[in-house]
Amino acid sequence: MYEAWIRSLAISVRAELLAYAVVVWENWQPLAILIHHLQRQTMADPEGEILTLDEVAVYLKAGKRTVYRLAAEGKLPAFKLGGTWRFRRSDLDRWIASRISKGMVDGDEGAE
Repeated sequence: MYEAWIRSLAISVRAELLAYAVVVWENWQPLAILIHHLQRQTMADPEGEILTLDEVAVYLKAGKRTVYRLAAEGKLPAFKLGGTWRFRRSDLDRWIASRISKGMVDGDEGAE
């Protein structure tokens, strides 16, 4: 009597665990991506975030050559690391704000 009840209980528990495992498996990848994204957001210091030349070109919506030229001329706040240009996001934000406050136009690129 108890054996049949235990067997049926074990089967239903296994079925529930299997269903739960399928749900977890199907949702694992999006969950892992979300966790990774949230960790990057909380761990990253946006003020001290260091950007590459390509990322700055996207951020400023400018060409890579323009960003490179402005950095090389010292008109855009940047530094070199291992021979490649790097940019601190907070420095770029201040640079943008100063250009806006001075009312500079496109022809005055970086001139200060």
